[in-house]
This record gives sequence, C-alpha cells and structure tokens, in this order.
Amino acid sequence: MDKNIDPRLVVSSFINKPDVRFFDVASVPFSLHGVKKYEEGFARLPRSVAERINPRAAKFSKATAGGRVRFRTNSTYIAIRAHLGDIYRISMLTLTLSAGFDLYEGREYLGSFNPPYEIQNGGVYEAALNLGERRERELALNMPQYAQAIDLEIGIDGEATLSPPTDYRISSPIVFYGSSITHGACASRSGLTFVNRISRDLCADVYNLGFGAGCRGELEIAEYIGSLSPSVAVIGYDHNAPNKEKLRATHLPFVERLRSLLPETPIILVSRPDVKESQEGLERFEIIKETYHRLCDSGDKRVHLVFGGELLTSAEHTHDGIHPNDLGEAEISSKLAEYIKTALYVNNY
Repeated sequence: MDKNIDPRLVVSSFINKPDVRFFDVASVPFSLHGVKKYEEGFARLPRSVAERINPRAAKFSKATAGGRVRFRTNSTYIAIRAHLGDIYRISMLTLTLSAGFDLYEGREYLGSFNPPYEIQNGGVYEAALNLGERRERELALNMPQYAQAIDLEIGIDGEATLSPPTDYRISSPIVFYGSSITHGACASRSGLTFVNRISRDLCADVYNLGFGAGCRGELEIAEYIGSLSPSVAVIGYDHNAPNKEKLRATHLPFVERLRSLLPETPIILVSRPDVKESQEGLERFEIIKETYHRLCDSGDKRVHLVFGGELLTSAEHTHDGIHPNDLGEAEISSKLAEYIKTALYVNNY
C-alpha cells in the first residue's frame, strides 16, 4: 500500500484485529484473474490498447469488473485494505456493486466487504469478515465492478498459513465482450453478475470485457481478445452499436479478425437480451445471423449463435426493463452456461 496516500482520503476502518498480517495480492502465492496489475493500478486493458479505443471503454477498462483474487488459507478471518481510484456512482447501481468486494469459498458466499458510504475517489478502506473455525479454505475475492483498485491487500491472522489455489477446471479464460449488461449492471454485488456466476458454476477462469456504453466492435479489442488465448469468446456488443448500420459495419469484420487470430476457438455470437421483442431488435439479430452464416459457409464449425431474447425473459428480472437484476443475472448465467458447455463439448458439471 502506498505510504504517501493523503490521510484525508483514508476512510473508516472496521478492523479490530491486532494480529492481522497484510499481503499484496499482486504477489505470490495469490492468483490474479480477469485483471492485470499495472503501475497505475489494476485494469482490464493495458494502456497501449485503451489509448486506441473510444474514451468510454478506455475509462471503464480501469474498473475491475470480473477481477478475482484466489488463494488458500486456514485463517479464522479475512481482511482487506483497498485503495480505490474512480468510483462510478449512479442511482441504479449499489455502492456494494461499484466499490465492494465479495468473498466466496467455491460456490458458497461468505460475505461482502462493503465500502463506507462516505468513500470518495482515491479513498482507502479496510474491512474484515470472520470465518469461524480454523480450517483450510480455498477462497476467491471478487473485485468491484465499477471502481478501479489502485492497490489491494488481503489480511490473515497471525497463525494462519497462505498458499496458492488449485487450478481452475477450465484454465484458459472464457472471454465476454459486451455492453453494460456484461459489465455487471444491475446486480446488487459483484459475485452475482452472470459472468462471475458462470466462473463459479463451471470452475472456469473468465475475463469480463464489458464496458457500459463503450463496446463498439473495435478491431483493437478483437486483437486483445486474441492475445488472451481464450477457451471460448462470447461476443455480445449489440446494445452498444448506436444503430443497425454501425452494427452491420463492424460485426463481421470484428468476428473475422477474431477468427483469424483464434482459428480453433469456439466463438458464441449473442444478440441483445431484450425482454420485449421489437422490430429493430429482430433486424439487429438478422445482422448477427448474417455474420454467423458467413463463417459457417466458409467451413467454420466452431461458431455458435444465440438469440439474446431467450436469455432474459421477464421484466421482473430487470432493474429498468433492460438491465438484469439479481434474478436476471441468474437466468442469463444458467442459460448462457449451457451454450458455453456445448461449445466446449463439456458435460456433467
């Protein structure tokens, strides 16, 4: 943690653990997923890529959506010390989603590290969760969806051990590229987004490249996805194409570039998950279907098509008729996971 942080930015500490030992999550034995640590903090894209795409996506690439820290310990509690950068605040997002951390043991939710309400951009906060009896646990800490983590430390008790986690069953990441729905709006906390649910349910590494209102089908993103060597690429940026013409102009070139970089990787093409069917939505789906057929006609047997309208079927499962709430995140994750398993030829999860 930076010792030169302005003390006025440090907010309330909830830790009363005199024996706590803190460790930087960017160091061994922690396993960092979905984000990488750069000089300026954690981010989902390197600066060299962010500088060549639209400003909205570049801004949100610093948010740690889908980021996870995995490790094993027998500590009786887990503490965090988080130095956050910009925190995105709008009425439809909870502060826990934007700036909180969720702790899981396998698929079991253990609790959240909730930021103080008064936290500001650049703030530092500490929090702790009691785990009870001392026993070995394999833990995953989900990072904030709409805030940048500049530094992050995990604390364990004075007698605890700390070791690396076991590997994911699907170790090459499933990469998701999409709109604010992929980014995580409007789950109540980060562990409940459909991307993070799929990670737990399939025991899979994931990489969330959802940038709210910033996914425009730029070829630089296709090239970055290629560099991640994914096990599956899920492409669903339909909502962020400002009109049908822009979607048509970008979709096929984006997918073709991705296929040229990943000739054997399954690619799943998804249209926007509209609860209410519309003529424009159907026309957009036809554009995506055209891309699908172009690849199929070229002999591609690893491309898959999903009509988004089947993923989210009830307005009750949304926050505003568009963005899924926790019910909607669960619906999308369960249905989309089946397509991913089919693409991977994996069963019996």
